[in-house]
Amino acid sequence: DRRFDLLQRAAPVGRARHRSLRAAIDTSYALLETDDQAFFRALGVFTAPFSAQLAHEVAAPPGADRLRTIDGLSRLVDRSLLVAEASGGLTRYRLLESLRDYAAEHARAAGEWPALLDRFVAAMVGEADRLVVAGLTRWSAEVLASVLAQHDALVAAIDRAVAADADA
Repeated sequence: DRRFDLLQRAAPVGRARHRSLRAAIDTSYALLETDDQAFFRALGVFTAPFSAQLAHEVAAPPGADRLRTIDGLSRLVDRSLLVAEASGGLTRYRLLESLRDYAAEHARAAGEWPALLDRFVAAMVGEADRLVVAGLTRWSAEVLASVLAQHDALVAAIDRAVAADADA
């Protein structure tokens, strides 16, 4: 809970951005364009690796082009605020835990968090629907791999849905 106090120096040594973990992330965040800051904050809702498609559904502004989402992901990877992992021809993205907490904290402060949670749950319901249809159509190793890849995100979406509305 106090990760941003980590590496904090009491005496001023070196540049301000090197005095704490928070200062280092603040510096990187401040260098982002306003749209990229909003996109980064929105990605804080993901507790598990996610696809570009899910990032688009949850974090992109309404009506945004998918290429804009890919560009945004690429810019955040280039700035070391997001990790891209390629496997089996697919690229999945993830935020390191400290960066995710930072993004979520800023999304809460901006008043964006409830709407982001709703978008996340809706996107995961759509993902679950696609997985069920794929499994019913033809169960395969690829479908199983998709289910396993989405497991943590699906559990997080269920937890969030139930926390928001016990009748959900």
